[in-house]
Amino acid sequence: MSNLYGVPTLFRIYFLLSVGLYLSGNKGFSVSAFILEVDDESDGEAELHRVWVKYEEGQHDACLHSIQNLMAMASTMAEDPSGAAARPTMKMHYDFEPLDSVVLTLDTATLTLLEQDPSVKEIVQDPKRYPMYMPDSKRTVNPNEAQDRKLLEEIPYGIRMVQADEAWSRGVTGSGVTVCVIDSGLDASHPDFESDRLTGLESTSTGTGDWRQDGVGHGTHCSGTVAATGNNGIGVVGVAPDANIYTVKVFNDDGQFAYASGLVDAANQCANAGATIISMSLGGPLWNPFEFLAFDQLLGQGILSIAAAGNSGNSGYSFPASYGGVVSVGALDDGKEVAEFSQRNDMVDISAPGVDVLSTLPTDRSCYICGEIGADTYATLSGTSMATPHVAGVAALLWSYDPSASVSEIESALVNSVEDLGPPGRDNSYGNGLVSALLALETLNGGPIGPVNPRPTPSPTMSPTIGAGDGGGEPQPCGKDELSVSIRVATDGYASETYWQLARNSDDFPVLAGAGLFDNRVYNVNRCLPSDCYTFTILDARGDGYVKILLGLLACFKFSLLTSSFIFH
Repeated sequence: MSNLYGVPTLFRIYFLLSVGLYLSGNKGFSVSAFILEVDDESDGEAELHRVWVKYEEGQHDACLHSIQNLMAMASTMAEDPSGAAARPTMKMHYDFEPLDSVVLTLDTATLTLLEQDPSVKEIVQDPKRYPMYMPDSKRTVNPNEAQDRKLLEEIPYGIRMVQADEAWSRGVTGSGVTVCVIDSGLDASHPDFESDRLTGLESTSTGTGDWRQDGVGHGTHCSGTVAATGNNGIGVVGVAPDANIYTVKVFNDDGQFAYASGLVDAANQCANAGATIISMSLGGPLWNPFEFLAFDQLLGQGILSIAAAGNSGNSGYSFPASYGGVVSVGALDDGKEVAEFSQRNDMVDISAPGVDVLSTLPTDRSCYICGEIGADTYATLSGTSMATPHVAGVAALLWSYDPSASVSEIESALVNSVEDLGPPGRDNSYGNGLVSALLALETLNGGPIGPVNPRPTPSPTMSPTIGAGDGGGEPQPCGKDELSVSIRVATDGYASETYWQLARNSDDFPVLAGAGLFDNRVYNVNRCLPSDCYTFTILDARGDGYVKILLGLLACFKFSLLTSSFIFH
């Protein structure tokens, strides 16, 4: 699969394009030149150009009539003497009336004829867009860790880094919000997605196949960061675990590239489906005036578009991220340092975790990324592609908290309520800073937000964590309305794999817990707890133990697991 995710060999023709200064919101951008790419894929046949054709105002029907005539002429000219039709030399892909334009593929001779048509105002290139992840960053976990992930749920570091868990504790999980992910599709059969929260574009007009299948793996990974299911005991969890995902598949299963026109059509499909957030982990180096106008119009319709800033590690621009109507996202590592590959320019708005991000992959190893790493279901990837869905997920949290908020209020809270990193204030590397769900929520709320149904403060007799070296004291007499609990934990040489807790059933509050234990050590825990029902849970990182036991007043349980023993009174 040569040139996958890289720009293929191209002939390039440079010419000037008169473009002024475009302003949208707080971002501006100017262009003084335009590049027309012609793929060197003709094999001796006529070169084909994929272009946007802008017609004069009010000339939609006249332009279409001219195109139809040219298509008929092209079809006739393409026939050989035997009457067999050769490769078509003209095709219309899209008709974007709100942009006064159509998108065509045509040969050089037909392009020359179209340029002379009085209904045509301008013809410009339809540039390519590529997935924005680093191919060399693909890394799976070892087989034991992979099996653990199927048994236990892990919270990726980026979730806490953007404070999504703080939003969850306040009852904000993305419920009722639809995020449209424009990418390579989604493995809808993955166990870490809830099928009733997944929809997608059923139309085959894109020519990329079923949205429920992802032959690349990129779209499934990004979607998992947005909204992988939480509290299901397996895999990972997304930033907005209760958000809905609407998928538009613009990359086919070879994953090489899409076109700006396909991206504009996909974004319009997102809007038609009711999505308020568009997540695009993709981009390319060439600016397009119609793509710019399309995302500006979507912003005016109340839709927030978010895109990857780019992976070239320089000050170049990537589009659509660098348009005024799109939020541009840079990538950080787990130490909150800007990633070496992340673009650094004056259009970067915000940053998010984008290095070694753990998320979902298709489950059958048939995807490109799966084949490269010889694994499926979960893996880590790096790129501004991975940073983008973190920001989209936080936006979903904001809109689920305040569905009546305007797009400008959401964008302002998202971009301006950040953890400032790097030099004070905005800079070209971090943008405004690291996206923060909690800070953005409090900005949107106009003040602090307390946890929903906050858990009561434990009484002095409760010890929320029993760590290494904690003997827990001697057995003690308890009051008549209290439950005496004694726990003896004997660890083996793999104590770091074990975590246990005793949680109150009424609110899942962990009144006792054990973690960070030392190898080959005996721990005794003795406590008096209020009479109540409790659940004892033990987790073993290698998947050897996952046990729940219901405890009641004066109930006595004896239980053993591997080399550890537990006694309750």
